[in-house]
Amino acid sequence: MTPEPLRLQSMDNLHAVRSLADVDRASVISLIQELVRIPTRGGLDPCEPIIDCVSQWLTEHDLPSRCLHDIVTGRPVALVCDITGHHPGPRCVLDACLDTAPFGDSST
Repeated sequence: MTPEPLRLQSMDNLHAVRSLADVDRASVISLIQELVRIPTRGGLDPCEPIIDCVSQWLTEHDLPSRCLHDIVTGRPVALVCDITGHHPGPRCVLDACLDTAPFGDSST
């Protein structure tokens, strides 16, 4: 049996949801701007600054995360954030890289 979709009962609820979405939108745009400023060239730049930035944003939004570490070096390599829903149903998994590909000639 498929659970009933969330239905907004009034215009007040709709406005409240839109207001929250606007706050989230501004926060996500701010996060993206911050992430773009952090050097993240795979194999060249350290992972810690980008992992710290994303971890802090998740924490500020009540989304607890845990850091995964390289078993040889002990350095952080990834974040995991589990979000438990209120309804039964399918689960989604997002696997996103936090680093970028190197660009240009690094010796110049």
